[in-house]
Amino acid sequence: MLKKQEKITEEKLILLAKKDRKNFQLLYNKYFERLYLFLLRRAEHEDLAQELTQQTFIKAMLNIDKFEFKGFPFSSWLYRIGLNELNLHYRESKKKRCVSIESTALPELAEEIPEEQNLVVTNENLIKAFNVLSEGEITLVEMKYFEKRSHQEISEILGITVANAKVKLHRVIKKMKEYMLHV
Repeated sequence: MLKKQEKITEEKLILLAKKDRKNFQLLYNKYFERLYLFLLRRAEHEDLAQELTQQTFIKAMLNIDKFEFKGFPFSSWLYRIGLNELNLHYRESKKKRCVSIESTALPELAEEIPEEQNLVVTNENLIKAFNVLSEGEITLVEMKYFEKRSHQEISEILGITVANAKVKLHRVIKKMKEYMLHV
């Protein structure tokens, strides 16, 4: 095992976990809180967030041998598994996912929508525009505007390029704008 004083890299933690599943506990301890909070923002209650976090870590531990170092942090892989578990839960339960909308982030989102004649950008209209977005589109908006994640971080979590993250966000904003023009 490791000496308590020893500084250990993420890569070494992963290699240790691949060598012996007992060492996965080190990754669990390092990432549990961040992953739980990430899922809690998207889940309808704490129990669901805890359950999804557990399922995510179980899947990650069982599939740790499949993880490859491709320049993305391990946490991105965990977030991706967590989002898949969340989406699976909502598909199977046939429920709509709740969106935690922070009114403090809405003005920043509103600034992204270009002003045009006949377009009134209000917090109420922005919130209504979420109804026309898919799960993936909502996730993009949440990460960018409510969680203040960079395009780089979004691309790592979703497993897409930075350019693709920017394009997708641009299209989501355009879709919201189109909806608000016709409200």
